[in-house]
Amino acid sequence: MFKIDTRKRLFSILLLLISMTGILYCGLYHNGELLIYGIKGRWKITELAAEYTVGVIYWFEDIYLGRSFTIDPKTRTIKKSIEMWPYNMDEKSYEYQYVRRTDHLGANVYILDNLKEMYDDPMLDVLWSEFVSVYEDEKLLKWDIPSERYIVCQDGRILTEFLDGWYFAEPYVKAKTNLKAHDLAGSWKVDRLVSYEDGWIGNREQFEFCKVHIEYFFPELEGWEERDDIDFYPKNYYDNVLNISEKEISLFDDQYLLESHKITDVESNILRTVDYEESKGIHDELGISNKKIQVFTMNFSDDLNTSLLDGEIVVVNEEKIIIKIQQGWFLLSKEAV
Repeated sequence: MFKIDTRKRLFSILLLLISMTGILYCGLYHNGELLIYGIKGRWKITELAAEYTVGVIYWFEDIYLGRSFTIDPKTRTIKKSIEMWPYNMDEKSYEYQYVRRTDHLGANVYILDNLKEMYDDPMLDVLWSEFVSVYEDEKLLKWDIPSERYIVCQDGRILTEFLDGWYFAEPYVKAKTNLKAHDLAGSWKVDRLVSYEDGWIGNREQFEFCKVHIEYFFPELEGWEERDDIDFYPKNYYDNVLNISEKEISLFDDQYLLESHKITDVESNILRTVDYEESKGIHDELGISNKKIQVFTMNFSDDLNTSLLDGEIVVVNEEKIIIKIQQGWFLLSKEAV
């Protein structure tokens, strides 16, 4: 009896110590390898953390902002909403066999030096807790060629690699569905891109930089110069402010008014998340885990054909909302009064 109680007590202490790290790993053995599930679930790319300093040709930071990916340990699959620009803008999905947890990233330790330049040293002490490499098969494992690499951060985020850049990713969030129209009143700052619209292929600057290559290998993109959506640069809207009152909604770039609309009425609807994302052409999902979301629709007195805003607001909570601006959906945070 004493031995059983002692084991239970030791096991409880072990669980407590693990939970205090902020990351709880679950796993099982498969062909002699421990599968780590600390990176499981759905994730949303939020910001660039570090990039290669040499060899960068057709990589652009903003192409991979707002992208989504899913790691499913039950089926041992990883799905990404985009593979590579401009070669394949569609979803990439593959199965993996092994997950290895290490204390470094092998040849990619350059990220440590790059991050030191971007963050204060005290932050580096708590920035990450584990390095995780994912291998598709035994041959790649033997050669130590991972298909995916991740850094598990102690604040609940992870770092993941897209082509020539390392990005922070956050797990999908649970949204509220019980806000009132008056909760929207106030000033909201644009934080970051959540998703591109379906069919967006890149911006004019990217196409002009890669013009010869694209015209040679992708003749189907001939005439790209005539497209309207290639003038969408999502980071241009970062830190813009959206003011909402009972009768008016306005978007400002610093002190410059970009757009303003008179509101005739506001409707609130609870909609299935998947249906809404598909109907609106939200390519990379909203980063919300709910099966249903709350959407406010503002009816304007003027025409929306040339408008940056579409009058719809997706609720995250009292402090965060999602709106569409031009060809993208953005996360906004409410500013203190």
